[in-house]
Amino acid sequence: METTAAPTPRPKRARAPRPLHLRPRPRRRPHARGTRTATALVALAVTGALLAGCTADVAPDALGPSPAALPVHASGSAKAPRTTPHSPPTSPTTTHTTPHDASRTKGLDPELRRRFDVARSAAAKHGLSLTITSGRRTVAQQEALIKDAVEQHGSVTEAHKYVLPPERSAHVAGTAIDVGGQKAAAWLADHETAFGLCRTYANEWWHFELVGAVGETCPAMHPDSSGGWDGVDAG
Repeated sequence: METTAAPTPRPKRARAPRPLHLRPRPRRRPHARGTRTATALVALAVTGALLAGCTADVAPDALGPSPAALPVHASGSAKAPRTTPHSPPTSPTTTHTTPHDASRTKGLDPELRRRFDVARSAAAKHGLSLTITSGRRTVAQQEALIKDAVEQHGSVTEAHKYVLPPERSAHVAGTAIDVGGQKAAAWLADHETAFGLCRTYANEWWHFELVGAVGETCPAMHPDSSGGWDGVDAG
């Protein structure tokens, strides 16, 4: 009797791994996106609360002016107002006028007006604004300025250093002007000979007089105007 051998089992072949791009993607949990959104909203709410707490004690002015508080220019846009520098000190006897006030030269000697106009045009070319702050005065105006000077300076002696009696005042005669601003006045003092406008008192940077001809050297300045009171009854 022949014996049949049992069939030999065929070895199983190992299955090759699938490429990554063919592998099935894991399913996302349906509530994952909703959880992240809720977390983000909570974070925003917390941040807003913190910011509100930080600004609650800050004064409104510390945050700057609101657009509604700013002036609206011709273009329709709101711009912050510019700051302006402080004006230089002026004469204690100055009667202020604006640069475009025609009355500033009323009653002045015609030659003084002409020389000033030449000087003003030259100053403008150097970026300086030369203006008349006080021109010709009446006798009554000069007498009022004397009283004001006494009150301002505290004594007649000190007042006389800045203002003369009407009969000796070049302002009353129409041959003197007070000018501004201070930088322009300093420039004019440096070029007084060229324009025939002389600074006559060392204590008054603003006061210039019609003295001599254009090109002539200006006389030495007086310390102040007190010498002009010699022989005058102060009343």
